[in-house]
Amino acid sequence: MAPKLEPGRDAEMANRTRKLNVVFALTSIGLLITFSLMIWYDYDRPWKKHQNEFTLLEVKRTELEIQEALGKVDASKRKALADQIARGEDEKKARKKDIDKVEGEIDKLDGEWYRVDQDYRFTKAKIDVARYAFEEADHEGAKSAGKKREKLTDLEKQWAALKLKLEDVIARRNAARARRDELEKTSLDADKAEKEIYAEKIRLDEKLKKIRPGWVSFTRNMPVIDMLNPSLKVNQIMPANLTDDVIFTGTPKVDRCTTCH
Repeated sequence: MAPKLEPGRDAEMANRTRKLNVVFALTSIGLLITFSLMIWYDYDRPWKKHQNEFTLLEVKRTELEIQEALGKVDASKRKALADQIARGEDEKKARKKDIDKVEGEIDKLDGEWYRVDQDYRFTKAKIDVARYAFEEADHEGAKSAGKKREKLTDLEKQWAALKLKLEDVIARRNAARARRDELEKTSLDADKAEKEIYAEKIRLDEKLKKIRPGWVSFTRNMPVIDMLNPSLKVNQIMPANLTDDVIFTGTPKVDRCTTCH
């Protein structure tokens, strides 16, 4: 049964409109499917599988290297470091009020330094402008040269005073930081010793954090989004001491061993 038409509407025109709507819907669906397949075929490259496998192998290798790095650290050094870290934490808890007081002083000095440093820099910029204005007026023999010279001299005096003030703020801030470091000396020494003892492990931990697959890398490698900054990339490697002879000249050989095979 044909649908009921609105009064005064042409039946033939309505029929053509329905046919065009169907054609438009089908072509839209076809375009969507074609566009989706185009994106997928562009995204689904065989080399990505090899790159993923290499990344997983690199993660396993790095994890083993971390364990080896830990095994190289003497047990007595580990215990001594753990004891030092514990002492440092106990000292920080016992001196918490003093540390908080010094931290508050440092925060205030940071704010004061920022204000003085801004005034110091802005005054220097004003001096450059005033010097240019004075030199131009003096060169042209203008009557205003004297006043411009006075303004320049006044700014230079302000700048010199601000320089002394800035040096004083920096000295007071450094002194406050030194007092804080003294209160946290055991803990800071422990941090320094930990970085020295576990230097190799810390480096490998940072490497593992960068190469381990996760939600961030998954998002970066999603279709369309991977055009921005994907973690899966074609890696070109130049092996050491491996060259191609190009017209009697040794040219470094470029390989894609982690990507292609």
